[in-house]
Amino acid sequence: MPPPGARRLSLVEPWSGNNCYQTNQQNRPPPTPWSGDATEFFKDYRNLHDINRFMAQLAQENPRFVVLREIGRSWEGRPLQVLEITDHQSGNVADKPCIFLEGGIHAREWIAPAAVLYIAGALVRESSSAEVQKYLQDFVFTLLIPVNPDGYVYSWEVNRMWRKTRSNRTDYLCRGHVAGVDANRNWGLTFGVTNDAYYALSERFSLCWHDMLGCRLCSKGIYHSALPSLVRFSKCTQTAPMPIPSTARPSIVAFGEEESAYVLKLECAGYRGLEYTPSAVPGDLEKVIQEREEDDVRLVALGPQGEWFISFEDEDWSTFFGNTSHVFAAAVRATQDNDGKMQISWVAFGPSGSFFVQRTRGEALWYGLPKILAELVAKSPRDVVHLALGRPTGWCVLFGDGAWAWSLPSEHGLHDMLSRSAASQIKQVFLGNNGDFFMHAAHGTYFSITCQDLRADLSYYCHRSSRRQKIQSAVADSPTLPRAFAELMTVLMKVLEEHCEDCYFDQLLEAIRSKLLIDPQFTRIYSFHPACYGQRGGQPYFKPCGWRRCSLAIDNFEEFPSWCIAYHGTSCRKVASIMLRGLRRPGDEGVDVEHGQAYSDSGCSIYVSPSIEYAAFPVYAEFFTMQDDHWAQLVLECRVRPASFTVKPGSLGNKYWPEHLRMDSNFETNSELEWLIESPDDVVFTGLMIREFGEAASEEIYGHLARQVTWGSQGPQYEWTKLRAAEYERLQYCI
Repeated sequence: MPPPGARRLSLVEPWSGNNCYQTNQQNRPPPTPWSGDATEFFKDYRNLHDINRFMAQLAQENPRFVVLREIGRSWEGRPLQVLEITDHQSGNVADKPCIFLEGGIHAREWIAPAAVLYIAGALVRESSSAEVQKYLQDFVFTLLIPVNPDGYVYSWEVNRMWRKTRSNRTDYLCRGHVAGVDANRNWGLTFGVTNDAYYALSERFSLCWHDMLGCRLCSKGIYHSALPSLVRFSKCTQTAPMPIPSTARPSIVAFGEEESAYVLKLECAGYRGLEYTPSAVPGDLEKVIQEREEDDVRLVALGPQGEWFISFEDEDWSTFFGNTSHVFAAAVRATQDNDGKMQISWVAFGPSGSFFVQRTRGEALWYGLPKILAELVAKSPRDVVHLALGRPTGWCVLFGDGAWAWSLPSEHGLHDMLSRSAASQIKQVFLGNNGDFFMHAAHGTYFSITCQDLRADLSYYCHRSSRRQKIQSAVADSPTLPRAFAELMTVLMKVLEEHCEDCYFDQLLEAIRSKLLIDPQFTRIYSFHPACYGQRGGQPYFKPCGWRRCSLAIDNFEEFPSWCIAYHGTSCRKVASIMLRGLRRPGDEGVDVEHGQAYSDSGCSIYVSPSIEYAAFPVYAEFFTMQDDHWAQLVLECRVRPASFTVKPGSLGNKYWPEHLRMDSNFETNSELEWLIESPDDVVFTGLMIREFGEAASEEIYGHLARQVTWGSQGPQYEWTKLRAAEYERLQYCI
């Protein structure tokens, strides 16, 4: 029976599986010792020691197929190991889709690790068969065994029916009541609907179960270790066609000559504009885009030989093109009406100078199309609604009655999809180089993209509207919040909306909504009364005037007060990832470097600054839009281990700031504004610094200068820098 006063919130049998006070040793005979013979391993259940021996032996005896990796440590310090099984002599492992299997998430369910280990052994044992050989050539099997090693050992040595982890629940209101969490009840879907133990003596204890193993910043739980590995393996599958249900979609996906050459026009709630890689698109096209309003772009087409075409939604329907043949130029001029306007609905470029030009009035024009395609469109050229030409071969065409026709190589990713899909559900197809494609259908979008930047942009924006809907729903379901926290929540939710890694979205949303990432005790606003707060870690610490600080809930914070305080500027889209994973070195998995590595000998240093104003330069801390004429920027507050960094001068130079002015009024020179750190273990993310701009920004919090920021002629970042430089000039903050 449960203790008096306990409420039964979910069925848990047997009761002893949650009794965290039981410490007696189990009275059961030990397992038959494993001799090391693989054929005898599955004759009995095995303890963790023998499981680790079996995996090590499997990897040692089968180096072509098996690699054993340690991806982290459990709460009690045991290694979390995965078996990576694939044919390492066939193709690039990073390019193969991943099949992830885990066993032993519930400690007492011993059959689960045994079953996954049996699959591992069978894959290796049957590797010579044609069927399994094909699997090993095409996929990476990643097996995590056991997921919960601490609980597994506890179920052998102490309590046979134990099922949770063994993490020490000392946080929040759980002290003395709960040990461990149920690792199979820590998912974002319907999270927190029921509690999983009799020990939920009041509603307050639901916080215990919200303290997710992978969600807290410095949590030492299972998922904190496993997630980076899963993310690394999940990247193997991103080039495969994946459905993304979304109301947001690109209206233009133009593939260029090179893999990295593309132009993307995105239109969704709260965003409209172009994404492209300036160094990869033709220079003349980039110049045209820069000289005009991006929002006015109506059509962009890129060709496999560097051809480009662009038109705008102005009153003249301005049209520009370049690197094209004389035949294409003549076709474009043939579309002019009496007023000189180009009457072009859309353009498609193909290999060997081929093209198709659909006119808003009159007959379509084309050249060099494959014979079958040319015969199809010639029957009714005005009925051609959409056409895509592949590189080097292949084509797709959509007619006005909703019927698709296509000719694609059998190995093309769209071949089977077009064959299986209902034609009426497919709206657009864009074909790129070497099998790349983007398809928009009624039930979602699909793409297979080689270029990492384009793939990230597509995934990010196609998910954007569904993220906003989840955020609005979560905020609506939240209890009434204090005004100060509600204002902070607005910024944090904007961070999530801009977040570009969907694999973390649900976890971050739940953690922010339930305030598990935030420590209200140290969340504060810094007034406009300059002060030096003395030293931290032997370095001066100046009050960050005009900023709002969102303090992160840090485990073992008592270790860090003697560390130095510094700042790191970044974009809104990357903050959420750093919340979970901390600062990482450039070159680490999932870390993109968007600026140089000045003064760095290793070329992969982490940069922080003792000056918040230096870290907040818009080249680092990008502005993001809260709403019309209302912007914000984010800077990460960090603790840095003393003597772990190299001090260097500021590297921005007079390109961004007048050379004779200080970059921060608290620092008399700019000679010590950059700290270079080589190890991520030497820096801890402790707070999120927020500053807002525009008429909607609070003058009381952010100052009169921040309220003066407008869009101006070159954007709010430029206007803010100009205002701040003028203020420093007036106050004579000179070097």
